[in-house]
Amino acid sequence: NNNNNNRLFLNKTWITHQSPSAPTPSPTRHFCRSRAEQQESLLIFLPLLVTMAVRSSQALRLGMKTHSCLGTATQTHQWRQPLKTNHSCYIPQRPMASFFDARFQQYARKPIHAVNLEALLSFGSHYTDDTEQLIASANYLRESLPTRLARRIVDMHQLPYICGINPHIQSIYNLFVDAFETITKTPAIKTIEDEVAFSSLVKSQLGEMDPVLKRLALASTEIVQLMGNSALSKFVDQMVNTRLSRRLLVQQHLVFHDAFHGKEEGEGRVLDKVSVVNLECSPEMAVSTAFRTAQLGCMEAYGVAPTYVLKGDFTRTFPYIDAHLEYMLLELTKNAARATTEYAQKNGTVFDSDDLPPVKIHVMSTNGETTFKISDNGGGIPRDIIGHVFDYAFTTIGKEDDHAPGSTFAHLTEKTMAGEGFGLPVTRAYAQFLGGDLTLHSMDGFGTDVYLRLNHLIPDKLREH
Repeated sequence: NNNNNNRLFLNKTWITHQSPSAPTPSPTRHFCRSRAEQQESLLIFLPLLVTMAVRSSQALRLGMKTHSCLGTATQTHQWRQPLKTNHSCYIPQRPMASFFDARFQQYARKPIHAVNLEALLSFGSHYTDDTEQLIASANYLRESLPTRLARRIVDMHQLPYICGINPHIQSIYNLFVDAFETITKTPAIKTIEDEVAFSSLVKSQLGEMDPVLKRLALASTEIVQLMGNSALSKFVDQMVNTRLSRRLLVQQHLVFHDAFHGKEEGEGRVLDKVSVVNLECSPEMAVSTAFRTAQLGCMEAYGVAPTYVLKGDFTRTFPYIDAHLEYMLLELTKNAARATTEYAQKNGTVFDSDDLPPVKIHVMSTNGETTFKISDNGGGIPRDIIGHVFDYAFTTIGKEDDHAPGSTFAHLTEKTMAGEGFGLPVTRAYAQFLGGDLTLHSMDGFGTDVYLRLNHLIPDKLREH
């Protein structure tokens, strides 16, 4: 035996613990001839193994902080003093990488206020061109945004490791952490100059967050088999809801900001109803705008495109958010136009656009809701896959198809993520976010009816605001 080593011959294997700085132990050699003796010898290492496990867990939580799930960003290494065990064995503590930050948990536990049409209208209807109110709006935003960001950051922490290291998830994670860090470091807003700087900051963050939905779609196609449809749907729904609430809150404040500073500059802005909600949203105009874009994509991809027929109570306006309505209608009309064209070409019954059956859109409004029914003759959806059409990362566009992602059509309608199995579930999430819903009924071999139901405020509620 070497006097500087404590060697234990266990199960025909030499296990050596170097301890040059420890007191020299007496040379000891145990040759285990029976199972009982082997088990007794193992007990010598049990306290050491437990201590190592506890110290590793502590180092993981108290070690370095990073902006990346994998610790690929700038790291701060913290070397700790060597650990001395009861067995006179010194274990050097290595720098541990961790994305854990207690602030995320602290902010995530804070309560948040739900975002709905009534709250947005109420907030906007009480607007005045008062400096204190504008500053109060900015401070509310400064306090509420980190909580929403922190909740999604914690969700990404809880993803399975193999999903958390996905490059698209990492990209989203870094965007969220950067936004969180920037806003939490912003001091309280006390002057108009502070408000101008803060408004510029959150406006720039909106632009930086634009790719999130696209990257989330790409990540979903890569991690769906690792997470399963149910877990993935819950995760993506929460990400989409947070995205919508954050953007609405920021846009609402920016409307206030523009109204206040526009009045200062003599632009004559109307300040009695300042809100992101359009009180007189037109179904006819929204359908026309969305279908023209869908037709343009169809013509570019297939050379032909169907027309549409609008029926029902389409002249009646209702309060809603224009951008949300146009997004949902674009996705639904695009699907209808594509299915109609592909089915007709598959059957050899189309030579130009006049040969295509039109897409039928029926609108009906009541005091509390407006429903769009979009019907196509696109052959319907087979029974074996209709139960998956609202699953994220599910698509009926084959990878070998000419119109899969990367084609001219997919590039043209990039914002709707054609072919990535993201359009329908995100559209439903948009509708459900403000109390509506999206349902689908299909007749295999004939066509599909999609019902988009949108909640809005009844006239009595509107009069209150």
